[in-house]
Amino acid sequence: MVPEKKDRIEISVIVPIYRVEVFLPACIDSILKQTFRNIEVILVDDGSDDGCPAICDAAAEKDTRVQVIHQENQGLSAARNTGIDAAKGEYIAFVDSDDTIEPTMLESMLERIRQDGSEMALCNYRYVDERGKEIKERAGESPIVRDEVICREQAMDMLCIEKSWYYITAWNKLYARRLFEHIRFPVGKRNEDVFVAHEFYWACERISVLKEPLYHYVWREGSIMRSKPTVKMLDAADGWFECCRFALDKKIDKLAVRGYNGAISEISSAWHILNRQDREIRCTLQSYRKKSAAILPTLMRLNGFSSDKMKWMLFARSPRLYERAKQAKRNALRD
Repeated sequence: MVPEKKDRIEISVIVPIYRVEVFLPACIDSILKQTFRNIEVILVDDGSDDGCPAICDAAAEKDTRVQVIHQENQGLSAARNTGIDAAKGEYIAFVDSDDTIEPTMLESMLERIRQDGSEMALCNYRYVDERGKEIKERAGESPIVRDEVICREQAMDMLCIEKSWYYITAWNKLYARRLFEHIRFPVGKRNEDVFVAHEFYWACERISVLKEPLYHYVWREGSIMRSKPTVKMLDAADGWFECCRFALDKKIDKLAVRGYNGAISEISSAWHILNRQDREIRCTLQSYRKKSAAILPTLMRLNGFSSDKMKWMLFARSPRLYERAKQAKRNALRD
């Protein structure tokens, strides 16, 4: 049992909300049933036009730990940032409004932070369907296989692995409040976590890792991540370019390569999926090709990474050929 401080709020849980009235009650309920009670729950209604505003207000009437902020629709990052600005806790956690968490999630992560002297804790998560049932096909794919404490250099390495999303996502973590002194989520961008994950880790001396899946990520149709492809899918490329530039500045070559590979992979996917007959889309794709070309000479001067450099040259020649080679490799791995 983690001792609770009574003189101040210890954890602020921020929930950005938009059009999720079916899922929101279960989300709020899972937070309010936490075994660690000294929390505030900040529900940021981002201009929902369904039943979410009323659900939020009802929750605040029932539990004094709930604070509701209603704002015009500005997107997920802006809603999170609003919550950060309002937070009073020593630590901050995020829960997406269609997800749920285990009753012991906050207590377990805070306990590890105190034991390890960490600035951040991250836990495993499991994929569930809209009824809350675990998706067996996704079970066992997590790279988080042990409880451990890692340093920021090790965390940077984790951003380079194939299943790096377990380390990138904002919502399976507990952050020391001080980490947000100079970091905010990028407003108007999708894949917002890619823009900032490396900054959070770099600001930490120690990060606690919990192998237990304490967060339930609801895999559902109609979510932002699986909506109709548009040029907004290229936001992920911008995030990876940010990561690449950050790593080059800090001389973390492996992460710089990961960032660039992530960016050109997103660009080549967009090149394949989006309608290049549309003049505006074609111009946007070309602008991203130029972005990749501008940073390439610096990357080519890095020592090693010969196989990556061959891929970069293929992309520079033709994003379509690069995408075909990428798909062929994926098919070969499946076989």
